[in-house]
Amino acid sequence: MSSNDSIVQTSRLSILWRLVVIMGSLILSFGIIAHFLEPQTFHTFFDGVWWAIVTTFTIGYGDFVPQTYVGRTAAIILILLGTAFGSYYMVSFATEMLSRQYLRQKGKSTVSFQNHIIVVGWNERVKQLLRQFETLYPKTHLVLIDETLPILPKKFAHLFFVKGCPYHDDTLKRANIIGARTIVITADQEKDESSADTLSVLTILAAKGLNPSLYCIVEILTAQQVDNANRAGANEVLQTNKLIGHILTSSLLFPSVSQTFISFCNHSSEAGIRLIPHNSEAEETFRSCSIRFLEKDTLLLGVKRDGKDYINPLHPFPLYPDDLLIVLMR
Repeated sequence: MSSNDSIVQTSRLSILWRLVVIMGSLILSFGIIAHFLEPQTFHTFFDGVWWAIVTTFTIGYGDFVPQTYVGRTAAIILILLGTAFGSYYMVSFATEMLSRQYLRQKGKSTVSFQNHIIVVGWNERVKQLLRQFETLYPKTHLVLIDETLPILPKKFAHLFFVKGCPYHDDTLKRANIIGARTIVITADQEKDESSADTLSVLTILAAKGLNPSLYCIVEILTAQQVDNANRAGANEVLQTNKLIGHILTSSLLFPSVSQTFISFCNHSSEAGIRLIPHNSEAEETFRSCSIRFLEKDTLLLGVKRDGKDYINPLHPFPLYPDDLLIVLMR
């Protein structure tokens, strides 16, 4: 957390601390005063503090009552001061909390946590991503950046919303881009494909400029901008139009296969496609590894090696220690 974030966080808690200090001092002071003014009524210091607490926060229990004019005058002063300070600071604290909640829903707050995931754009794809992450990884901090969303919907109140242009430094800094571990950039559906891709590339450049180690996943719609996204520093480029085109072709050739594909990609389903490292130190082939995995109710689909995918490769296909295995597992 930066020093500026620390100052902001401290200022937010200042009202609560002032309330605790002032009310605590008031109660302790009048508890001591009551004990010394009427020791025959308030036998111990604790009796005085107890009386001060119930007098300030309730109508009193009647177990301790001042008997002298001086003691009752002190009680009147305590009631007036306690009610005044307590009411003022409680109203101020409630107002501050509501203001913070409102600013967060409007996307005007600043992120202070670390190692979070930033998602750029508000569309149905993002909504689906957020729902799955809420189910699979409920403790993961997700930050949404969007320029058009007026207020965060109640269904997604668990998100931290930052409103602003995603390729402006001010917006990215409010999302704590320096402390983030991953950013997912989706295409702006309000713009044409070429303009949307241009804005996505600008967002990559801005994000990577502030945090070079940030893992960047970007959605690109046109084939012409794929190279530019890679040059800008994207770690993964998703060509959604190309992907949808392949699914449509498969559906034409093999009707209803699209639902099967969606089931494989749905991490909330019973089984899904995963990437796991090849941890075996023994020399083995794809076929022998497939047999070993089947005994564990896991289906080996292919191998990812040096950025290339080998789906169900022909025998013999040796496996290396650095290979990633593409598996279908529960």
